Amino acid sequence: MNFKLIKYLIFAFIAFILTGLNGQIQIYEKQTQPFAFNTNLCSLVSYKSEKSIHIGLSKSNLIVGLLGIELDYYNNKSRKKYNPYNQILDINLVCKRKLPRFTGKQFYVTGGTFLRYTYLVGLPGKNFTEAPQIIYSYNEKSIHKIGLGTSLGVGLNIYKNIFFENSVKFGRYFIGKNDQLYGQLFSGISDQDATYFFSIDIFKFGCKFGSLTTVVDTQEKNNSKFGVSVNMYRLLKSILKPDSDSGISYSLSLSYYFTKQNLEFEVPLYFKNFEKSVLMLEENDVEPGLREVNHIGVCMKKYFYGFEFGTYLSGFVRYCHLRGELDTDNFSSNDLVERSEDKLAIGLGAGYKYFLNGKWYLDFYLQVGKYMIGENDVFPSSDFDDFNDNDYIHDIGSLKIGYRFNI
Repeated sequence: MNFKLIKYLIFAFIAFILTGLNGQIQIYEKQTQPFAFNTNLCSLVSYKSEKSIHIGLSKSNLIVGLLGIELDYYNNKSRKKYNPYNQILDINLVCKRKLPRFTGKQFYVTGGTFLRYTYLVGLPGKNFTEAPQIIYSYNEKSIHKIGLGTSLGVGLNIYKNIFFENSVKFGRYFIGKNDQLYGQLFSGISDQDATYFFSIDIFKFGCKFGSLTTVVDTQEKNNSKFGVSVNMYRLLKSILKPDSDSGISYSLSLSYYFTKQNLEFEVPLYFKNFEKSVLMLEENDVEPGLREVNHIGVCMKKYFYGFEFGTYLSGFVRYCHLRGELDTDNFSSNDLVERSEDKLAIGLGAGYKYFLNGKWYLDFYLQVGKYMIGENDVFPSSDFDDFNDNDYIHDIGSLKIGYRFNI
């Protein structure tokens, strides 16, 4: 079974669990579980340049009731032919503390110190800052390295034994040779040939095991509500800088809430146009590339603590229409050829919706997904680009303001 198929099987399995959860639940059980298993969702739909697997095991409150121990295993391989690949084992001593200022105390921060062992394999070569990289030999060389580092992160207890966590790690190798292999100077988690290392774990999806439960009622009386939300960041930027490289973009969402089932059915809309930006350029400076991006989606969100607490998991389907221009093979003409592309994607997400007074709310979310139908990387890179021309979706939402109401 190949690596790509394994990733999509895991992705489909998580989606299956999400759809099978009990929609009638009206209570949550706040649990203190000492054992946990996690995997990095972002690595499952990783960028084209890397193939990555991350698996973690942890036991909390192991030392003096304060410190926990975590084991993180990474297997990273670059899709570029001659770049090195590695296997990493991190042994972490961490301290996790809840943030009591938030309702339900479902947010927590984590930090600690870890020991990193790395097994690095690649072709002997040299990285240069201002010169081409050189391969000395095509016989692979392996290196063993040990380093110390620090980790910092923030997490979210979503429902019973399910949690999400984002963390950053940085440190220094003190055993093992550095700058020995051919490859990129810096490529995130896969770059372990340097003296210092830095990595980010995004969208760590985990499951805890244990007992100690406290039942809290989260039942709401009204069974259905409507909502509308607008991304204020995109709106303000489009008004203040309509001719910027990011173009004019608007996004809004229409929602229908099933409050007794703790579900939200959402239809997000997105519009982006680069025409005003193109008009500001000189005729000889106009390059082929994207001109317009529109997409509409269907998203189902499950609120595991109820709407009072605002944390949710989601699954979505997205239809996207791209329009742009391609270069021609006619060297005697500056004319560009117009091209459009239709694409369909599926994905998962998680977020937190903070209700200010039961009606107005702020929405923060992360989404990852993949375009399954349609051609990718159609339009050449230029000053005007959009991630919807790529294979994968990585969305971070902030400053999204909404209003919930009854009809």
